[in-house]
Amino acid sequence: MTDVALAPSWQRGRPPRRLAVLALSVALVVLAFAAGPRLIVDYRDLNCPEGYVARPVSIAYWAVQCEPDRGAVSGPRSVAISREVGLFMTNANVRVFDVDFIAGNVLGPAVNVPIR
Repeated sequence: MTDVALAPSWQRGRPPRRLAVLALSVALVVLAFAAGPRLIVDYRDLNCPEGYVARPVSIAYWAVQCEPDRGAVSGPRSVAISREVGLFMTNANVRVFDVDFIAGNVLGPAVNVPIR
């Protein structure tokens, strides 16, 4: 009884700090789950058939097509077209991050971003 009577006034009637931290963390987990997280991993290659090679058709890194191998300068038969990893919150229309490994683009958080 004397412990409670001698406690400072800011400690009386206040929930324990652990309970508040636990309630906050549970609320964050529920909110993150409700936002609809979607991890998108896009690894695509262009694989040319036998006798064809992949050649660029533009200055864009992803503009590649299969052409017949002429023998003089041979190119690769397989070329990476897309190497991307991104985390999106679909219900909230939020991009957490999006990394394009081929182009070297790293995009951070944004709002109202369409999912590819």
